[in-house]
Amino acid sequence: MHPAIALVCCMLLLSTGPLEAPDDLEVTLVDSEAHLTWTDPNDNEDGFWLYRDGMRYRQLPPGTTSFIDDISGGNRRTYQVAAFNESGESDLSNKVNVRAEGVPSQFIKYGIPLLLIALVAVFLLDRHSKKKDLEALEEGADEQVSDTGQ
Repeated sequence: MHPAIALVCCMLLLSTGPLEAPDDLEVTLVDSEAHLTWTDPNDNEDGFWLYRDGMRYRQLPPGTTSFIDDISGGNRRTYQVAAFNESGESDLSNKVNVRAEGVPSQFIKYGIPLLLIALVAVFLLDRHSKKKDLEALEEGADEQVSDTGQ
């Protein structure tokens, strides 16, 4: 094989060869945002896949080493990152977990309306009970008056 062809083949293999997994994935919670950072051990990736909760979530350009994701509403998330190029995808990075502070969105959507319904029901039952007590007192007072009047 001609040396120039061998050199080109080696360069192609190096530029599209197997990739190492991104290193040292970390997450920091800032308000309701997950700030992700990682180390890129490769110089031949075509980009990255950001995995959220075990599924491919977002494709990122080559050389990227950070991403910010909105996790408002008390959502809990897990993240991993993988590099990819023509030869395939690297292994996944380490996994990180984060949960937004605050009230989970499911509670806001379902819990608050149910709580309001329960409060109204308690108020109405209490009011009905007091009305019955008052009627019983009035009925008892009427009976005393009729008993003493005869």
